[in-house]
Amino acid sequence: MAQGHEPVKIEKIFGSYCFIEGWAHYCEQMMLDQGFGRPTTAEPTPAETIRAAKYRLAQSSAALLRICRLCVAVKMHCDGMSLEDATRFFQDNCHEEHQPAYEEARRRTFDPLYLLYTVGKLQILKLRSDLQKQEGEHFSLEQFHDEMSAPTAVLETKNRRPDLRDRRGICFRPVHSLPEILLTQPRDLLGHSSIIAY
Repeated sequence: MAQGHEPVKIEKIFGSYCFIEGWAHYCEQMMLDQGFGRPTTAEPTPAETIRAAKYRLAQSSAALLRICRLCVAVKMHCDGMSLEDATRFFQDNCHEEHQPAYEEARRRTFDPLYLLYTVGKLQILKLRSDLQKQEGEHFSLEQFHDEMSAPTAVLETKNRRPDLRDRRGICFRPVHSLPEILLTQPRDLLGHSSIIAY
């Protein structure tokens, strides 16, 4: 989904890794959930059925790898998981051969933020689910995506900044100044249910 505008300077400087990578990961799943690659006829050919299954398998495989990255990043940086144990984790849970599993584990030693792909995706799915419950039959996936991808939008769940929330309990509002952006960023991405999108 294209932004539809030239990125402003603030977007170039203060992009949210959690939102950017989470949005990409979310879109991979959402596209398939919305029918991308699905057979278009009531009686699909075997080739169409196989193609659709391959799309879903590829997406699920990529999601599994990112979930394993999340687990290993937390275990390595918070629980003392060794490089050898991390390699085995990727082999056992992501079904990777030793060398790719080792490279994944080695990357976790210097890039703990790689877990944000999954964190961002899960936060977007949670925000969408909350909005679907609140909006009921009036929920629009297209409108949700438009609001999510609006330039300089800050998105927050009802648990944060209650003075700013709308009737749905979710705040979609433009941010106009750098201090305002810095004040609204979550300090602990795992401890808050909010997404900052510039």
